[in-house]
Amino acid sequence: MLRCLRPLAAFIGLAACVSFGAGGVQSLALSGGAITAKGPEGYCINVSESRPLTGFAALVRCPSPTQNPDATAVTGLITIQVGGRNSATVTGSEDELARLLGSRAGATLLAGNGDPNTVIRDSVAIEGDVVFVHFTDTATSVVDGLEQEEWRAFLDLRGRLITVGVRGFATTPLSRTDGLQLLSRAVNSLRNANNLDTVIETDG
Repeated sequence: MLRCLRPLAAFIGLAACVSFGAGGVQSLALSGGAITAKGPEGYCINVSESRPLTGFAALVRCPSPTQNPDATAVTGLITIQVGGRNSATVTGSEDELARLLGSRAGATLLAGNGDPNTVIRDSVAIEGDVVFVHFTDTATSVVDGLEQEEWRAFLDLRGRLITVGVRGFATTPLSRTDGLQLLSRAVNSLRNANNLDTVIETDG
């Protein structure tokens, strides 16, 4: 399992390049069309900062009122990282992954700088075939302007390991409930965009 989760390092490195502009694009083909990235209502792809060939997409609130009709909606940064072909490892191994994420090795994977001592895990939970983790990374943020708390989900789609992350902004941090709900919405939107309509429900 640990070997198969090494794409997380790529996720962290790519996330460091993200800025917060968006151009109104609401879906993007990743990894040569293997996966379609699509966020929840009101969220658009940051095309300039996404890396579709390497399976990475960054999503922020849409700039247009017609694409983002709810001005009170939760604001955050959503990231999607797609693993390589046949990298799927979550389904059927949810308990194993949850144990890994609760360990020191898991903290190393979650840490933006690779130092497990900077990671404080709040919770690791399994909902169906998705593993959720909520944690704080006290190291200097890999992206300027983001809060230290993060909500992350691991799941399999079309034979690939998918990592979905959510962070709020330092000036407008997310509550625990809002962060989890935004992550759940992002996971469901991604599954629906890829013809998998199983709805994940999480407790706030």
